[in-house]
Amino acid sequence: MPCIPRTGLALHTLVSVACVPLICLPIGGIASSTIEFAFQTREHETDRILVTKESIDPTKSGIVIIDMWNTNDCMTNAQRAAALEPRMNKAVEAARRLGMQIIWAPTDVASQYVGTPQHERAIALPFK
Repeated sequence: MPCIPRTGLALHTLVSVACVPLICLPIGGIASSTIEFAFQTREHETDRILVTKESIDPTKSGIVIIDMWNTNDCMTNAQRAAALEPRMNKAVEAARRLGMQIIWAPTDVASQYVGTPQHERAIALPFK
């Protein structure tokens, strides 16, 4: 079970939320009732590492993928995204087998998808 560092940074949290399920998916798509995580924090006064375990129900969670398909003018970023694609495909496939919701979230092209079935399903998801 991997240890995932927690920080107060919004960007790191967003990346962690998006990537944690990719790390913890069972190999071969074997469904389980929960997925267990080990989260790591550091005690400020003593610098001691604290690990807490948490379990989630995969049918009540999901993966948010942000701007995966948008082109990028930076060649290095485009190459990195292309290298991630096969792994992302495997992770998303396994997440779907576990019953997780996959949410594709473009940032600057969202208006192009208004009215499509995929957009309407994402909008209809319950928000709590």
